[in-house]
Amino acid sequence: SIDTHANPRTLPMSSGKVLYKCSVSANSVGCIGFNQYSGLKWETKEVDLMKGESRTPEFIAMNPLHTCPTLNISKDLSIWESNAILRYMASSAKKGYPTDLEKRGLVDVMLDYRQCGLYPKVSAVCYGFLGFMPAKSAEEVKKNTAALEAEIKTLAGAFLKKEGKFLGGFDEPTIADFAIMTALEFCKVIKGLKWEKSVEEYMERFDKAAPEYVKGAETCRGYVKMCYDKQ
Repeated sequence: SIDTHANPRTLPMSSGKVLYKCSVSANSVGCIGFNQYSGLKWETKEVDLMKGESRTPEFIAMNPLHTCPTLNISKDLSIWESNAILRYMASSAKKGYPTDLEKRGLVDVMLDYRQCGLYPKVSAVCYGFLGFMPAKSAEEVKKNTAALEAEIKTLAGAFLKKEGKFLGGFDEPTIADFAIMTALEFCKVIKGLKWEKSVEEYMERFDKAAPEYVKGAETCRGYVKMCYDKQ
């Protein structure tokens, strides 16, 4: 086996707002895109996980869980978990996160659904194709793919059935779109996946509405396509 954490390069730490990201990761992509879409345009720094750059003493002092993305807010505070970062960004930019409590509650529901409902189904089948975990047997892939297809149908039924262009019936993208779209990026690695038409149409609308997201997703999309083509 290869020790991917041997002799890691030390990342320069910053005392200002800096988004530490791994551009190939779906969990980073939403934050990368929203950082530009929102107009915040905070500094970003790439973290090479394969070289152990998230496991240096400096990085662990900032984020004990050594995960990406991580947002360094000040010399005394950093936050991690992509949805927490999206909430902080949106609150700072006053964009993509409604101030109305009922509307904000719906966005929060969708953010939690992404983490607890959708993404576990995505990772179960996609990670093997992406090289993030050992490949599954054909039987496991078939079972997990069926579960993911059912979850995509649930997504469509729960959040795309209302009027409006985006998830939850909103006329403008919210941070829930930036979170859920990233999970759907990884789904593109599965050959023959049965997509709901409404989900495919929604993804096209989102890309047109948020070109900053498309730009931020380039590395991730390129990696997913490479893994798809290798099958």
